[in-house]
Amino acid sequence: LGRRDEAVAAYDDCVRMEDLCKEAGVGVRSLQRCFRDYFDITVSEYLKSKRLDAAHRELDSADMRTTTVTEIALNNGFTHLGRFSVEFKDRYGESPSVTLATKEAQKSVVREIPAAEFLASADLVTTVKGG
Repeated sequence: LGRRDEAVAAYDDCVRMEDLCKEAGVGVRSLQRCFRDYFDITVSEYLKSKRLDAAHRELDSADMRTTTVTEIALNNGFTHLGRFSVEFKDRYGESPSVTLATKEAQKSVVREIPAAEFLASADLVTTVKGG
């Protein structure tokens, strides 16, 4: 299977309109009308919002050396990458690639603590604990 086929197969495990209708025991139109009346948003908009949230969480925690924005977008049901990028940026204020890179940059900024500073903090902990 190609990358896109794998993504579509993975997306098949996600919640779909048919799943919601079956669970609620109503038809598509009834579900859409009731959902819109109650939540003031369409089912499709809600599901897209959840998929964007999932993609954001994945991008925020992914390792850019082993993961791409394309993989994460496809795994969350976004097959039009340009639209995904625009909607992501509208919602989170930065592009998906910046979210992925920013997390990676934060991981790589590790402050080394000099031994004297570490020992001083260890003494502080002992003093605070009364030891």
